[in-house]
Amino acid sequence: MEELAVEELAVEERPVGLSESAVFTRIDEASGVVLELGRKRYYLLNETATALVELLERASAPLRPSQLVAELLAAFEVDEGILRTDVEACLRDLQARRLLATDAPAVPTS
Repeated sequence: MEELAVEELAVEERPVGLSESAVFTRIDEASGVVLELGRKRYYLLNETATALVELLERASAPLRPSQLVAELLAAFEVDEGILRTDVEACLRDLQARRLLATDAPAVPTS
């Protein structure tokens, strides 16, 4: 099982969703795992990645990174700049592992 790391990277503001080949399971309050069915690989998620993937899984349509940041800010007491950096890094990491889909319409912003 590989652990997803959070690194400082920039992400485009395009909508993202969980890939159809990704299956998410929460393990406890602060962690979860994703199984990538195509390559049969499990990824252990840290707290940030678990919260983010859970939001993507529950969403009715792909979300923009700014929508993910807004949702996570409402749920956690954290500095917005740090959270934005963590979300962007996590999305890059998930995308590199083929766990995200980016070709569907986004949930409209309010």
